[in-house]
Amino acid sequence: MSDHWGLKEIASRMGWKSPSTPLAKLKTEGFPMYRNHRGKSRVPRWYTNDNLILEWELRKCQQARDALVQREKKTNSEAVAEKT
Repeated sequence: MSDHWGLKEIASRMGWKSPSTPLAKLKTEGFPMYRNHRGKSRVPRWYTNDNLILEWELRKCQQARDALVQREKKTNSEAVAEKT
């Protein structure tokens, strides 16, 4: 598991061009990061790790799957309704 400290490093890990993207993803998609102290430093920095990111990505995959299943159910039920 790798730790990622600071918006620039987090954005780099995710392949995002802008260091402000992790903040936007936190607000809009619940990207898993939080402010934390590193070592003896008293300055809090944004932090995440590979395990948190993996859980977030798995959750997004599940949400995409659920949305697809819901769309298919709706389409199928509409097709059945048209036949009757």
